Amino acid sequence: MASKAFKSTGVNLESDVPNVLSIDVVSNFTDAMETGLVRVDTNYKPTRPGKHPVDLSMTDAVGAASTLVQAALSAYHQTDEVDALTVMRALTELDGEIHLLRSVLLRDMRNVPTSEV
Repeated sequence: MASKAFKSTGVNLESDVPNVLSIDVVSNFTDAMETGLVRVDTNYKPTRPGKHPVDLSMTDAVGAASTLVQAALSAYHQTDEVDALTVMRALTELDGEIHLLRSVLLRDMRNVPTSEV
């Protein structure tokens, strides 16, 4: 996966600086095994020097995504002004990514010997 960045403008209550969320996949080498981690970094203040990323396991990254969706639902219930069509378009894209991840996981689970499951 190439590095992805999500930029949100106009919602930072402290300044006019856009909120930026950068997401990368990085390799982690432990005990002669390589695992992929999801690196999440926020750069939301011009006074914040350097990067301060958080590395998440795949399971934790999926859990964080679930928490974000739950928070979005709570925010939806607390607002009067929301463009439902724009949110639905974003959900359609999210549905596609979830479907792809589920398909890859199911395919790989079929290839695991029964003794390892």
